[in-house]
Amino acid sequence: MKNRKNIIINLLSIITISCLMTSCYPTKQVSVLNSWVGGTKSNLYRSWGAPDRVTDDGNGGEIATYTKSFQSGGMAYTNNGITTYTAPETKSSVYMFYSSKDGMIYQWKYFRYGKEIMNKE
Repeated sequence: MKNRKNIIINLLSIITISCLMTSCYPTKQVSVLNSWVGGTKSNLYRSWGAPDRVTDDGNGGEIATYTKSFQSGGMAYTNNGITTYTAPETKSSVYMFYSSKDGMIYQWKYFRYGKEIMNKE
């Protein structure tokens, strides 16, 4: 019983530390993205390069979309003499910056792996 309790405590500790380590990422990401609100799309383009896509925002402005893709490596696992292989995956993050007709950025959205993670409206 004591061994089981130690295992549960260790597992909860690992989960807590993992949550704490990854919780900084969204805060930093929000800070970087928020820094563009009130800036100009021309400065965004100079810093990030040409967007992958530009669409109409429906109010005379534009939505500049940047897609950052990366490939995770495949892994091989061996358990009891049986090897299992997971294929590499392509994952992407999408950043959308909304600018008014005068070129000022007023909103952003961030999607990771197809899910909206954060937005500033």
